[in-house]
Amino acid sequence: MNTLKNRTYLIFITLLNLSILLAIIWAGWGRAWSTAQTPVLENYLMLDAQQVLQWQQAEREFLVRLESNAAAIQKQRTVLIKAVFADELVLDEVHAARQALARLQNQQQSIVVEQLLAERSIATPAQRRALEELLLQQPMHSSQYEQLHQSK
Repeated sequence: MNTLKNRTYLIFITLLNLSILLAIIWAGWGRAWSTAQTPVLENYLMLDAQQVLQWQQAEREFLVRLESNAAAIQKQRTVLIKAVFADELVLDEVHAARQALARLQNQQQSIVVEQLLAERSIATPAQRRALEELLLQQPMHSSQYEQLHQSK
């Protein structure tokens, strides 16, 4: 009975982690799979039990780091916007805020690439190709600023 509970718990945690990861990617990159349903990566890649455990271990810290850095990016974005629209414009403050935001965005990109490298080390060559294809299918969307300034 204990093994069944552990297995159920493991499946639940795996699905929860994947849901969070996909929600973060969805929010950050736009509608990744607009008409198709988002696949569960473990099923899509056909990971075996050992790979699932490794995958979960790799993504635990990743999700915490990603969420923390996303919150820092949001705060720094607010600082930048407030500096740009302050009653008294101080360009040095604007440039410092922009540079801080760029560092955080670069850090976010590094976090994602480190995770992709960890996932690469877990996956077989066929699974890597499947994940690569899935990631390449994600459309690149214009930024919110571009969308605000497009006339329609």
